[in-house]
Amino acid sequence: MSRCTTERFLECVKNHVLKIKRDDGVYRHISMGIPGSGNMLYEILTFPQYLVYVGDMGSYTFSRVEDRFSKSKEFDERTLTETLKQLLDNHFEFAGNKIDKPAIWADIESKVLNCMDDGEYRVREAMDSFESHGFDLSDHYEMNFQDYTYKFIWCLYAIVYAIQQYDAEKST
Repeated sequence: MSRCTTERFLECVKNHVLKIKRDDGVYRHISMGIPGSGNMLYEILTFPQYLVYVGDMGSYTFSRVEDRFSKSKEFDERTLTETLKQLLDNHFEFAGNKIDKPAIWADIESKVLNCMDDGEYRVREAMDSFESHGFDLSDHYEMNFQDYTYKFIWCLYAIVYAIQQYDAEKST
């Protein structure tokens, strides 16, 4: 899936309107949505030491005590591909440019990257058995091929955007 960017997020919420449902000190309940529509509607609630996001893109609770970000990561094909390219580049430099880099990359694509649709477990199995022109990928167990999900990043943008809208409303 493509990356969630500021521009993409702002395009999604360009018609959203802030509705303050409760504003009592640190106890707040605000919603952001298109009037008359439930599409991409989201709500933010705050109470001492907590911020809760609820909407079409997911539900998240943030607190000062517990870090829940790791639950918002998933196997990421782009991260895997970039990591493997870097490994091959490093090996190429270490070997003094005496390896057939294009042939090894072609083997990586056919034997490892072609397994991506089957998930991370299958990719790691393919890496275990991979060898091409003296290059192997067996030392991959501490490598992380996960990245934050599109929806999680969208929710983070949504929180910041809603707070900005709230602050603007309160300053008038």
